[in-house]
Amino acid sequence: MALTALQNRFVSAFTADPTITATDAYITAKGPGRVLKRDVAQNSACQLLRHPKVAEAVARQRARFFIEQHQVRDDILTDLRAIIHSPETTAGEKLRAAELLCRLFGLIN
Repeated sequence: MALTALQNRFVSAFTADPTITATDAYITAKGPGRVLKRDVAQNSACQLLRHPKVAEAVARQRARFFIEQHQVRDDILTDLRAIIHSPETTAGEKLRAAELLCRLFGLIN
């Protein structure tokens, strides 16, 4: 059985932004102009998250995002390493690439 339109919108909203709460995702999924009490939205969001198909769709979207995020990170790593190891790169460019690599891996703020 496929997800309903509301369930699809909820999954999209909930997985599009890692900082969004399930309650806010539900409010977004219901659409503009719909006034919902926060506790009603929270209860409905919890029910959706307990629904097996919705939970599976959320997990699938998060896994896809995780893979895409790591692919982008790997691409950046490859590009920065190429800059560092290139004989045509200036010392300043190498230092900047090294700094960006350190930031990428959380070694500096």
